[in-house]
Amino acid sequence: YAGSKAALGAITKALVRAFAPDIRINAVAPGMVDTNFADWTREDVDRARVAGHIARLVTVDDIAAVVLFLVTDGSVLTGEEIVVDGGIVALGGRE
Repeated sequence: YAGSKAALGAITKALVRAFAPDIRINAVAPGMVDTNFADWTREDVDRARVAGHIARLVTVDDIAAVVLFLVTDGSVLTGEEIVVDGGIVALGGRE
C-alpha cells in the first residue's frame, strides 16, 4: 500500500515532465473515505473518524469536489498530489 502511494506521486511528476506544458497532470490521493465499500466494523469507522482533524470521514463528494476544482479552477496547478484525508498526512493523527 505504501509503495503504491509513493508511486502515485512519482508517476505524476514523471508525466508532468513528459507532457508539460501541453497537458496538466495532478493526482488526488484520498485517505480513508466513507464509501460503505470496505467491510469496516463500527469500531473501525469511529477510530478513523477521530483520527482526522475535521471530526468526520472524507466522503466521495469531498473527493469529487477536489477533482471538480482541478478541472475547472486549477489551471495553474500541475505536478501536484492533493491529499484528501482530513489533515492526517499533514498533521498526523489525533489519536
